[in-house]
Amino acid sequence: MYNFFLKYLENNEPRKVISQRGIKFRKCINPIIRKLAPLSGHYKLQIVRKSQLPKDVPIIFAPTHGFKDDMLYTLVTMDTHAYILFGSLPQFFHSFDGITAWLNGAILVDRSDRLSRKASVEKMIYAVNQGANLVIFPEGVWNKSENLPVLKLYSGIYKVAKQTGAFVVPVATHIEGDTCYSILDEAFELSKYEEKEGMQVLRDKMATIKWELMEKYSFFKRSDLEEQGSLKKQWSNYIQTLISQVKYYDYAVEGNAEYRDKDESSFEEIFDFMNQINIKKENAFLLNRR
Repeated sequence: MYNFFLKYLENNEPRKVISQRGIKFRKCINPIIRKLAPLSGHYKLQIVRKSQLPKDVPIIFAPTHGFKDDMLYTLVTMDTHAYILFGSLPQFFHSFDGITAWLNGAILVDRSDRLSRKASVEKMIYAVNQGANLVIFPEGVWNKSENLPVLKLYSGIYKVAKQTGAFVVPVATHIEGDTCYSILDEAFELSKYEEKEGMQVLRDKMATIKWELMEKYSFFKRSDLEEQGSLKKQWSNYIQTLISQVKYYDYAVEGNAEYRDKDESSFEEIFDFMNQINIKKENAFLLNRR
């Protein structure tokens, strides 16, 4: 399967991929999509709480991102139409997910292409100015961290909010067993802050509602988990289970799409020198765990 007819969405010119007529059409069919799309999901949805959405102002929904179906459950939780910033291109072009996203309204971004990333911001601004709301996953990639409720965020969402006056609505999803729990938080004016402060405020809001779901619905004790073996191995198996739900998971892109500050080094980079050491009696102490 290859959705050739959707290739036009890769064009970087906003007017060639978005129109007022298209937005109006998608708003009409969106209730049907929201009703049917979750049937293809792996979990049942429980909306824990929802704040009322503001009227007469464009909205950018900012969900947490951690598994294949979080987009579906975010759309149902929102209960309104919005164009999706879609960055999983193999999944988009090779599966029915792409067709569903296209029917809903999607803006494509090739995360490995600088020009595509830049154009995606321009397309999102254009879409809002034409009357659309947006869904942007500001983490830009699944959060596969063992200890961060929310990863560092890309600032594209701030640029769009600043240019359009859109309010931002944090959304969190969390899976436990066969259930996905969700929260739709209160809208706030992101653009009233300077960029750095605003992005920290947004991340804090997203992390707070994510933690609320984790605290309320995750009951495992560390001691119980340790009885089942290495925590690192269990987490790795859990992540692989989530990845296995995606038929066209792009390891090359997904493994390098997490936002990092220019002066920030990864754990692997910091300790890469260890792989270059020629172990001798004189330097064996470097491997001492103490």
